[in-house]
Amino acid sequence: MSTQSRFSAIEVITTNPYEELKRLSKESNISAEFIDFNILEIFTTYTNSQNENPVSLSEDELGVFDDLAFYLDESLAITQSYRVEFYDIRDESAHALPRIAIGVNKGLTKVIATIFKSSEVKYEKEYEKLLYEYICKQLLRAKILIGIRIGELKEELKKIASIIRIKELLDKDIKLTITRGIEARLPVDATTVYVYKEKLQKENEEGKVNHASRGFLLGVVKDEVIIEQHKSESGRAGRNVRGEYISVPVANEDGTGEISFNEENIERIEGERGVKFIAKKPGFVSDEKGFFDIKDQLEIDEINFKSTGSVETSIDANVSLIIKEDDVIKDAIGTGVIVEAAEVDVRGSVGANAVINANIVHIGGQTHAKAKITAQKAKIAVHIGYVDADEVEIERLENGTVVANRVKVGQVVGGSITAQHIEINTLGSNCTLTASAYIGVKTLKGNNNKFIIDGSKMKEQRDDIQGHLEKLELAKEAIVKIPKKLEARRIVIEENRGSIYKIKAKIEELKKAKIAPHVTFLKKLKEYQALVDEYNEMLADYRYKKGEIERIKSELDVMQNGIFAAKIVNRSRWNELNEVWFVLVDPPQTIKYITKQNEMARIMRLKRISTEAGDEYEVVKSNDISELNKENE
Repeated sequence: MSTQSRFSAIEVITTNPYEELKRLSKESNISAEFIDFNILEIFTTYTNSQNENPVSLSEDELGVFDDLAFYLDESLAITQSYRVEFYDIRDESAHALPRIAIGVNKGLTKVIATIFKSSEVKYEKEYEKLLYEYICKQLLRAKILIGIRIGELKEELKKIASIIRIKELLDKDIKLTITRGIEARLPVDATTVYVYKEKLQKENEEGKVNHASRGFLLGVVKDEVIIEQHKSESGRAGRNVRGEYISVPVANEDGTGEISFNEENIERIEGERGVKFIAKKPGFVSDEKGFFDIKDQLEIDEINFKSTGSVETSIDANVSLIIKEDDVIKDAIGTGVIVEAAEVDVRGSVGANAVINANIVHIGGQTHAKAKITAQKAKIAVHIGYVDADEVEIERLENGTVVANRVKVGQVVGGSITAQHIEINTLGSNCTLTASAYIGVKTLKGNNNKFIIDGSKMKEQRDDIQGHLEKLELAKEAIVKIPKKLEARRIVIEENRGSIYKIKAKIEELKKAKIAPHVTFLKKLKEYQALVDEYNEMLADYRYKKGEIERIKSELDVMQNGIFAAKIVNRSRWNELNEVWFVLVDPPQTIKYITKQNEMARIMRLKRISTEAGDEYEVVKSNDISELNKENE
């Protein structure tokens, strides 16, 4: 193609100026890069069910499309054609416009323009019309209707033109909404949501979903929503910025059938948006062939990973579980499952890595060494695993671990018990008993046992005592270097006291003579006073921290004073090589006593003896019958 010849200006009415430009370029044998066009006039027409023949609209009448009912009429069809003038760009000087980028959302219902800041713009008359025409040409390229639903666009362009006229630049990017269609709103189908089942997919504190829980039993509390039926919501059709109608489907009404339920335990509440079924009492949701109820007791043969998965009903749901399997060679609660309920009654045994959380637990069999039980009250036949409860009663402890407030055990053949109050009928060997108030044994048959009185190991005091010990250590570390610093400053103060007095006297003498003291005198006096102030502040801080140490020690003393009221009782004779420990936390020390064979010392206590050198401690023994009768006080 020749670049020397010029394209002669021509006016054309067309529905697609860019396709027309290609045609003219081909006919004139002039490259399309040299041809552009101006929009001279926009012709807008529409048809609808009331107007089968096209209705023409002037630019001032385009506001009719702002009426939503009119604009969203499915029968509405909008067309545009344009009277444009094509010309050779080499015959006209270019306009200095800022860079403008056009963006359209995914649904083609909103067009945004970004007008970028620029220092190369140059204002000219009717600059806003140049901006508008440039934007319109970009819309034509994207086949977007022009001048329809443009809001305050032209006013905004006038403001931008005014900025450029006054400042001779555009100092920031500006975003404008060019045109808006109407986004279609999809309908909401009628649905039934079994809210109580959604607990299965909830994450735990570690952000994990328990896949062992299959919803065999789902607990709820009173006033909890268990089922919701949502009414359908109609959608709304839309129309995009090309004028194309966006249809939406009809809402599905099949998702809310009739729910059968026990009105005594479940309440049905209907509202504007649907129906809610609410538990009237705590328990678990029973679904028997589509009939829903709230029950609070369930008997099942066994709980295991394969058939039921974990059963977690929440303790507040007040559900009682009875697991009936009592075969000694089978586990009533299988390996790796979690059982949580208000009350759990296990007729048989508990498997490895099984976890039970409940208010009340009864286990008629034995617990595996890797089983874990947490409860308020626990009663266990044979305990080999771990239990943490307020009150624990065990028939036979076989190397298991017990953490509680009060513990009663029939027979112990190894293991660990930590509690405020411990009572044992028959004690074998190799057991560690740690209490804060009382350890009582009716019959001692073994050795290598440890009887420990240590309040810091009690679960209700452990964190408190440990916290005080940490504070005490920090407080001691904070003052350890202060005495040396104080002494160093005191020496400097004392060494300079005489010279400072002389300087003060000299200054007074000069003042009386109305002579200004030398600056060196004033400087030395100021430095000395600053040293005294620093010493006094450090001394006050030291005294405060010393007081803090005494306060912490006093609080620790109160915490551990119970050790002097605590006692260890053995109603039978002692065997050799059993150890008795009394553990103090402040000062940290352990007073130990090793029993002798056939020794008769029914009661052992710790006694504090105050001496000039400080407090000393010893284990004292007694066979006072009256003290034995007070063992449970």
